[in-house]
Amino acid sequence: MTATTRDEPVVRLLTMNLEHDGGQDVDGRPPRAWRQAQELVSSRRPDLLLRQEMTYSRDSHHRRLHAAERALGMRGFLGTAGLGRNPTGMFVREETFAVHQHVTHQVHPWRTPPTHAVLRLRDVPEVDIIAISWHLAFNSPRSRERETDEILAFADKINQGAAFIGGGDCNEAPNPMGGEAVPPIDWGTVTDRLHMAHRTNKDPSTGRRVACTYVDDTLTAAGLCDPARHAARALNRQGTLGATAGHGKPSQGGPRRIDRIYLDAWLIEAVVDVTVLDTTSFSDHHAVEVVLSRAHGRRPPPDRRPERIPSGTRPEGSPVKTLLAPAGLRPPTRLETWTTSSRPPAHTPKAPPQRAVRPDAAELRALREADLHRALARLADAGTAVRVGCYSLVEPRQDPADRLAETQAVVHRRRWTPSVTTFDSTGAGDPALRPQMARLFAALDAGEIHGIVAVSQVDISPFHDIYAHTLAVLRARSGFLALARSETSI
Repeated sequence: MTATTRDEPVVRLLTMNLEHDGGQDVDGRPPRAWRQAQELVSSRRPDLLLRQEMTYSRDSHHRRLHAAERALGMRGFLGTAGLGRNPTGMFVREETFAVHQHVTHQVHPWRTPPTHAVLRLRDVPEVDIIAISWHLAFNSPRSRERETDEILAFADKINQGAAFIGGGDCNEAPNPMGGEAVPPIDWGTVTDRLHMAHRTNKDPSTGRRVACTYVDDTLTAAGLCDPARHAARALNRQGTLGATAGHGKPSQGGPRRIDRIYLDAWLIEAVVDVTVLDTTSFSDHHAVEVVLSRAHGRRPPPDRRPERIPSGTRPEGSPVKTLLAPAGLRPPTRLETWTTSSRPPAHTPKAPPQRAVRPDAAELRALREADLHRALARLADAGTAVRVGCYSLVEPRQDPADRLAETQAVVHRRRWTPSVTTFDSTGAGDPALRPQMARLFAALDAGEIHGIVAVSQVDISPFHDIYAHTLAVLRARSGFLALARSETSI
């Protein structure tokens, strides 16, 4: 753990794709490019380093891996060697994190299996942090889709109270509708046809090639957040959306932002800075650094109840538990090793069972309305017209017209602009799994809408913990939920 120039305790994350591990040894020593990379990383002093293309780090009994450990003062891990002989890796600063588990993966379904560890902050040992270093397939949109779906399986631990930090070389650009600084590629001008096949799909309606954005679309639809995009929007940081690869390759469409980190919806609120680090002198990919404030990161309990007090409203003198462990919330009750059994984990002496206190309808209404008022005030200050998505959840074969009319009445009364009107008929399951709800979250991420209008809480979820979790995800995106009927009047 390091500090910012304001002496604020922070956790630093770094992802770096070092081209072919810097190259082969020269006279029995790692090459100059490898040494330059270690010097840059050492100067940033990350607490967690996600590495890609550790080509020679397995050779000679992991000699180069151990050399990096000594140079960085960190503990290193290697992923399984994949089809491209460019394994992923991870380095952990053990003063900051305890390594609870290193999870290895077989090659299938990966081209390059990720490096996967379960970490815990030394001073917050009750919260698991799922850490993933990935290098997604360069050659196949279908392979990247499968690999992204596997990442979601790891991220599912968020629903049990874990944190998520994942990143690396995504091998495709983010959705440009998210407000990217790098303009999208005109694929009609790309002369490298193989590269075009690697990075595009054919639009059956037009016959034109369209850039793949499945990785970004799927991870963000699932509630994960891109800190570079967050820093550009919420923190007004310049340069965070800069290209990380493709420099000097006009035949492939030019520079792209394909190296990215993703965080869960609570950790994203702890982001204080994002920097794209120029590595032109020794690699074909720039590195990306994300800085998290220990004072601003807070975790929900395992039952997904965020119960977070809006910033600026905490009573004077009340305790603030730092990153990943809010005061008064019970820690996860899990075994000391990560079990894949379907049997619920036993309670340990370190984590005695405690009764969860769930928010009632009045508390949920207060949380939602506080988010709504903050969002509207921010938009009013910016002189921005409010754009919303109207949404309803109905039973299969039920006509949604009446419920959608109620949402439109709210929009008309408030003089907002309805940019999207849609509904799901999937039943009252998890909102994150509904296709039209995912569409609205994607529109929110793209800046097409600022919030969602529904009739009542049951359109989101009748269960208070799931409803509160959805409010937290909206809050992390600076969005809001407006209702025609309040939570207390359902």
